[in-house]
Amino acid sequence: MKISKQILIVEDDLINLFLFKKFLVGFETESVANSDDVFAILSQNEFKVILMDINLGHNSLDGTSIMKQIRQKALSSAVIIACTAYAEKGDRDRFLAAGFDDYLSKPVKKEELLEAIATAIDA
Repeated sequence: MKISKQILIVEDDLINLFLFKKFLVGFETESVANSDDVFAILSQNEFKVILMDINLGHNSLDGTSIMKQIRQKALSSAVIIACTAYAEKGDRDRFLAAGFDDYLSKPVKKEELLEAIATAIDA
């Protein structure tokens, strides 16, 4: 049986992870740094929101590939938000078209993050 949790943070950069956790004080969060850990934690837990970094390092799938596998295999019904340094014109539309529910560009602003989380949890 899966345990219900609030927010899964998929992030390999320790500074970004620190900021996400600081901004999300008061929320129940879990964090992982690579695709293997994402799939392992989703087998045990259900999350309302997944904050997905796109570039996760050499030994991991990228965030878009992880999101697509989560959707294809119905591993989670969570709202998946792309959190990425890709912030050029058209990037938001590209990530939403790929299947993400929302998009935040890094550096993530606290107010934008909390608004996205509130919208996702209320959905």
